Amino acid sequence: EVKEDLQEEEEEEEEEESEEHRNIVRIANDALEARQAALAHEAKMIAEEEEVLIEMEKVHELRKEIELALETLEAERDQAAQIEEELKIDVAKYKKEKEEADAAKKVYDEALECAQKKEMEIASIEAKIEEVLNEIRGEELKHAEKVSKLKGIVEDEKSSKVAKGRAAHELASLMNVDTLEQQKRKLTQEALLRKQAKVTRIARSARAGAERALKPFLKE
Repeated sequence: EVKEDLQEEEEEEEEEESEEHRNIVRIANDALEARQAALAHEAKMIAEEEEVLIEMEKVHELRKEIELALETLEAERDQAAQIEEELKIDVAKYKKEKEEADAAKKVYDEALECAQKKEMEIASIEAKIEEVLNEIRGEELKHAEKVSKLKGIVEDEKSSKVAKGRAAHELASLMNVDTLEQQKRKLTQEALLRKQAKVTRIARSARAGAERALKPFLKE
């Protein structure tokens, strides 16, 4: 019985030791699994942290790109504003030049119209002068023929004294009348020539003014 009791005690002790050993092994295994899990979790956290860092770097680069894009946009906006301002200046300049051109064209048209009227007046005066000159030439020709005829009677020995006396008297009267007519024709001619010179000056001045008004706008 004692042996059996000892044997039972030994078996119980062995059983307890085996159970304790199994508990230790189990605890060790649990601890190992827990450590492995912890290491895996740490590795996962490190990987996730690296991914976060990568994403943060991407965000940083994207922010830099956005800032650069904003700077570019701001520069383009400033440039657009400058172009708009220059365009406004060009439009204002064009309007001013157009107004000046319209004013110059009006001056030119008025001056040209005045010049044309004066040139027509000159042509009319020249026609009158030519008419007066033709009349003077005709009268001078008639006068010369009549004087020659009367002189011929006075100088002709075959003419009677009465005929010579009448011819001499008519010749003297004709010479006096002729002097007055010549003076009258001369005064008329001089008046026409003065008027022609005056109108010519006005016409030339008007045409020169028209050309000056239009000159800045003519293409070279």
